[in-house]
Amino acid sequence: MGIGFSINGPRYKSIRVLILGIQSSGKSTFSKQMKILHCNGFRKSEISSYRIILIQNLFLGLKEILSIARDKISKQNIKYLKAIEKFNPYEDTINERIILYVQKLWEDEAVREVVNKSILANSFEYINIVRHIMKTGVNRLLDSSFMPTNNDILHIRQRTAGITETKFKKDRYLWNFIDVGGQRVERKKWIDLNKNLTAIIFVASLIDYNIVSEDDPKKTRMEESLDVWDEILDGRYIRNMPIILFFNKIDLFKKSIKRCSLRKVFKSYDGDDNVENGQRFIMRLYLKRLSRHRNINPNSVRCHFICALDTENIRIVYSDIKDHIIRQRLALSGI
Repeated sequence: MGIGFSINGPRYKSIRVLILGIQSSGKSTFSKQMKILHCNGFRKSEISSYRIILIQNLFLGLKEILSIARDKISKQNIKYLKAIEKFNPYEDTINERIILYVQKLWEDEAVREVVNKSILANSFEYINIVRHIMKTGVNRLLDSSFMPTNNDILHIRQRTAGITETKFKKDRYLWNFIDVGGQRVERKKWIDLNKNLTAIIFVASLIDYNIVSEDDPKKTRMEESLDVWDEILDGRYIRNMPIILFFNKIDLFKKSIKRCSLRKVFKSYDGDDNVENGQRFIMRLYLKRLSRHRNINPNSVRCHFICALDTENIRIVYSDIKDHIIRQRLALSGI
C-alpha cells in the first residue's frame, strides 16, 4: 500500500479501489454513496446539473412507457399523449401545463398497467426514476429554486462515460474510489487503471438473469457480467489483491424471482423461488469462476448482498470492506 502525506498534517496511507461491473449494475450509485457518506455530499454545481438530468430522466422514462401504452390510452388523454411525445426535454422548458399532462397520463389505466408489468419485468431503463419522481411529487420540478435531494440523485440514471474518482480522507487513509463506464467500449480503459491498485470492487446485478444484454443480444446481462468477471480474474495485476463482490438490487430481486423463476433460465437450479436460495445460487455462479484462476486466493474475495440506493446499508458495507482490505494488505505485508 502506498504512502501519502501532507507536510503540515498526519500521514495517510493511500488506498485505490477500482469499481467495475457491466452497465446498469449499480456501481456508479455506490460511488455516489461514497460522496454522500464521506465527502459532505455533492457540490452545488453538481446538484444543479443533476436537476437538469432529473427532468430529462422523467420525460425519457415517460416516453418509454407511452410507447407501449399509447394504443390503449383513454380518448380524453390522447391530446396529453401527443403533447408529451412532442416535448423535447433537452430543449423545451417545463411548465404547469406540461406537468399537468404528465399527471393525467400517469393516472391513465393503460399507463398504470404498463408500469406495473414493467416493474416486475425490469423492462425500462428509466422506470424506477419515473416512479420515484411521481411518488415524491412531480410539481416540485416547477419551483425554480428546487434542487435534487441525495435520494433523487441516487435514483438518477446517467451512463458513466470516462473515469470518475471519489477521494476522501477517513481513518488515516486516503481513499480513492475509481468508477469506470461499464459499456463494452468503456471497458478498454480498465486496463490502464490497474497500476498501484489496492483492491477491486465488482458489482453484479441480481436481476440481470433474465434481461437481454444491450452489447450482445444473444446473452443475458448476467451471462455478460460473468464473462467480464472471468476476464478480470484472469488479470495478472490482481494477484493476491482484495476483491469485493457486490450483488446489487436485492430489493428488486425479491420481486423479480416471483415473476420469473431461476429454473426458467438456469437448468442447474433445482431450488424453489425463495429469495435467499436464489441469492446463494447466483453467488455460487460467480464464485465457481474462481477455480479457473490459480492466481486468485479465494480468501481474498468478500461477498455482499446490497441495495446501492440504501445509504444506511452502504454505510455498514463500507465499514466491512474497509476492514477486509486493510486485513488483506496487512497479511500480504507479513504483519
